[in-house]
Amino acid sequence: VTLAVDGNAVYVGGVFSSIGGVSRSNLAALDKATGTVDANWNPEGANSTVLALAVGGDAVYVGGFFTSIGGEDQSRVVALDRATGTVDADWNSGANLSVWALAVDGYAVYVGGQFTSIGGERRNRFTALPLSD
Repeated sequence: VTLAVDGNAVYVGGVFSSIGGVSRSNLAALDKATGTVDANWNPEGANSTVLALAVGGDAVYVGGFFTSIGGEDQSRVVALDRATGTVDADWNSGANLSVWALAVDGYAVYVGGQFTSIGGERRNRFTALPLSD
């Protein structure tokens, strides 16, 4: 399981089909105060394991083994809208292998993992990507 906290939300990733009695595939947001599932944040799930989460700007960045989230092709790293969980289709960097670590500062998303290319560029296990718009 991986966690990221932002304001009143706790984002949870891992391997699960439900959380708090609510159907969610490997990815969910919980209210920090109550622990209840945020019904408004529903990316419709990742098709495989979520290993890393980071929050920055208006996005929740997700990394792992998955190749789709929300029914959209997203290879192992994706930016989701912080309020709704919808996929930012313009920010698809497409890693060729798994993403294990994410960190965000005011300028970039730092990505680490087993990949050797990301966004169609040769990147050997580590790269910095621009933030989602």
